[in-house]
Amino acid sequence: MKDIYEQVKRGCGIDIDSLKLWASTFVTSKKGTIEWETKVFDNTVDGIEELIEWLKEKKTTHVAFESTGCYWQMLYSFLEDSFEVIVANPRQTKPLKGKKRDPDDAKQIARFLQMGSIIPSFIPPRNVRELRDLTRQHVNITEDIVRVKNRITKTLREASITLDAHLSDLFGVSGRAMIQGLIAGMPGDEIAELAKRRLRSKIPQIKDSLRFPLSDHYRRILFRYWKQFTFLEEELESLEKDLDEKMKPFLAVIKRLQTIPGCGMKAARGIISEIGNDMSRFPKDKNLCSWAKVCPGNNSSGGKRKSGRNSKGNRYLRRYLGEVAWAAVRTKGSEFRDQYLKKQSRLGKKKAIVAIMHKILRIIYHMLSKGEDYQTNYEREKRKDPRKALIGFKLKNISNEDLISELLSRGMSDIKWDWDSEENAVSQ
Repeated sequence: MKDIYEQVKRGCGIDIDSLKLWASTFVTSKKGTIEWETKVFDNTVDGIEELIEWLKEKKTTHVAFESTGCYWQMLYSFLEDSFEVIVANPRQTKPLKGKKRDPDDAKQIARFLQMGSIIPSFIPPRNVRELRDLTRQHVNITEDIVRVKNRITKTLREASITLDAHLSDLFGVSGRAMIQGLIAGMPGDEIAELAKRRLRSKIPQIKDSLRFPLSDHYRRILFRYWKQFTFLEEELESLEKDLDEKMKPFLAVIKRLQTIPGCGMKAARGIISEIGNDMSRFPKDKNLCSWAKVCPGNNSSGGKRKSGRNSKGNRYLRRYLGEVAWAAVRTKGSEFRDQYLKKQSRLGKKKAIVAIMHKILRIIYHMLSKGEDYQTNYEREKRKDPRKALIGFKLKNISNEDLISELLSRGMSDIKWDWDSEENAVSQ
């Protein structure tokens, strides 16, 4: 994801809509004159193939277009193997008010491309994109399951059935059997007897919560929700098998990320699916953090720095980083826990956890760049005793006279000593 900052001699800017592709090509001569040509194509497979042939005739090297909705993705997949493709943020190429027309937009994008002023959006390789599609679908299906569970619980409450008050997990083995019993129209006493193991001690309370029979109206509603729930669970199970197959090339880096405190397999898999495993696309760790929007924004003018509010960024990546950060700060002995507690008192919980997300992403960048596992408390060990790190030897194994002469030679004559303690201790 590096800036171009070089003028392109043969390029094309494309404006995309749901039906048409407006393409504007330019060729820069040795004298510096620019020859322009604009043409329109259908936004179909045949139209894109025709566009590719036209661009090859023009000997085009670079193609740029905006990330317009989901329309750009098909075009990108066709062009990525034949040209240097730059996907631009629409904010960079926004035309002046009152000057917006599709042909003009295409030429405007081409001008930005020709000047080399477009910062390319980060588009991971095809195999990473395919893994990302599956992990995002996993997130969406999981969220849908949670919604259906909440609707089932709400429907039971509306029907005056309070099973959730007595079952720790309404969708465990006993809970599922009872819900199916309600849908089948079984009497309350028989449904209560479906309780398993420790839950059998609560059978009297369960019978009490089932005193009111489920009406036919709520039974139909519950049945529909239950069909959705079971269907989504089957889809999630099938998706997990596809994910296991797609993540095989990334198993080594996924296991490496799992060495970070609080980072489980799903979070590691999700992070790799969003940022990939090739960090050469980001010059430094700060560029990756800036792209992920987990660092403060810049808002300074006239020598004054104001509060820089973060934009939302990639919501999926922020979700994974948030999960890892919260788990890390709750891990005893973790360096992230200590840092979070320090920042929490000054910044508050939300800003402090974003700071931890920022630190974790920087660590991930260096782990993937260097091919190293996470080193537990690496920074803490370096800062464990600043005095020992500064002096360079153990205080216990040296006499008072040698210690004083050594400190004086290092310019530490202003240090005060407490000779009354059992061991030589430095007090600033």
